[in-house]
Amino acid sequence: MSAATVSAFIFDDGYTENGYIAAVPGIYPALRFEFRPMLIKEYLEYAKVSMKLEFFEDRREMAQALTKKLVRWDLKGRDGELVVFKPDNLLRLKLTLFDKLFKVVAGNVAPDNDPEQGDVSTDADDALVAEARKKGCTVAELRENRDAKN
Repeated sequence: MSAATVSAFIFDDGYTENGYIAAVPGIYPALRFEFRPMLIKEYLEYAKVSMKLEFFEDRREMAQALTKKLVRWDLKGRDGELVVFKPDNLLRLKLTLFDKLFKVVAGNVAPDNDPEQGDVSTDADDALVAEARKKGCTVAELRENRDAKN
C-alpha cells in the first residue's frame, strides 16, 4: 500500500473532507458538505450513550454529534438562505438524508460521487488523488492543468 493510500484512510483530528449525497427525487435534494470525520473514539462514545436511549433521544444524540462534525453545507431553506446546522434543524431532515449524512460523517459509508468533482475513484491512481487533495482541487482539474501546459 502506498503512502498516498495510507494518508487517505488515516487522519488526524481536525482533518476535513468534502462530502456529497446525491438527490433522491421526491425525497430530498443533493447535499454538498464539508465535515471533520468522526474518530473511532468519538463514535464509540456516541454508541455507548445511544445504547441507553430511546429512539428519538438517540436521534437527538446523533444530531448533536453531527453538529460538532459539520463544517459547512449547502442546504437552503424555502427562503433561499442557508440552513444553520443545529440539532433541531438536523432533526427536521428527511430520515433517509439524516441517516446517510450520519453514516458518511461516522465513516460507515462513502459519500456519493459528486458529478461536479468527477469520479476520482475509478480512474485515478493513489499519487494523483493525493496530489489533488494537497492542492485542493479535483483530479479532473489537475489533469486539465497538466494538459493545458503540454
